[in-house]
Amino acid sequence: MTDEKRSFPHAVLIAFAAYLFICGISAILFPASWLWSAGLSTTITQELRLVFSVLGSYLVALAVGSWIASRHPSEHQGIILVLLASQVLDFLSTLKAVFDSALPRVPGTAFLVVTVIWSTVLCIAWRETQTPE
Repeated sequence: MTDEKRSFPHAVLIAFAAYLFICGISAILFPASWLWSAGLSTTITQELRLVFSVLGSYLVALAVGSWIASRHPSEHQGIILVLLASQVLDFLSTLKAVFDSALPRVPGTAFLVVTVIWSTVLCIAWRETQTPE
């Protein structure tokens, strides 16, 4: 893959790794901020702390995978597909939460827009790794 073609997938994967890392660390250290940004009650129980710690660990692991894939995107197409699948599943679960009224419409819609943007950019980056050199 030429440097010109590699630059877009590389930049996307580095940016996505930073996004996931920040989200993961904030879920672990500041779980109430996630509830506040979603417009929900910020009361944190021990069970919610555990859930957010697991979620944060998952997001940090995805961030590491994104960073690894950014080193040589054409050699790590499987990791890119896993990242894309995580965004599709995130979209579906957020959509269900919005329609079930478990998540307010305005922040839920904002979360859906962010997920669609990341999914689109990741899909384009994955497609660029498919093109012959």
